[in-house]
Amino acid sequence: MPSMLLRIATLLLPGMMMISSAHAADPDRPVWLDVRTEGNQAVISVLAAWPEKVRVEVDLQIAGASTIHTANRAELRAGAAPVTLSRAAIDARKGWSARLSVQPQGMEPYQISRSSNEKIPAAR
Repeated sequence: MPSMLLRIATLLLPGMMMISSAHAADPDRPVWLDVRTEGNQAVISVLAAWPEKVRVEVDLQIAGASTIHTANRAELRAGAAPVTLSRAAIDARKGWSARLSVQPQGMEPYQISRSSNEKIPAAR
């Protein structure tokens, strides 16, 4: 199936971490939330596999930053080019959390959350 990628650049993190979630009404359409290092930043990516349009809303909470809350929305189709929704330069010691509301066409929205405090093993 085609895939779509949504990227949020945030802070420096070692390696790559991944968490997976799926809509309860359709477990065959999982969504992956991925964090990986790129240079002096980390990129939080959402990867989803479904052919129809999907609405994604991003809530980025940054502790100790001048902008505490950033919200963005995008409507994407599978196979679309990556879209950067939020960028922030923050102090890695302060921490961050991201909550994404994902709504495939014709379905109820569901959330995926990620935080710098989580201890998830690196994906291989």
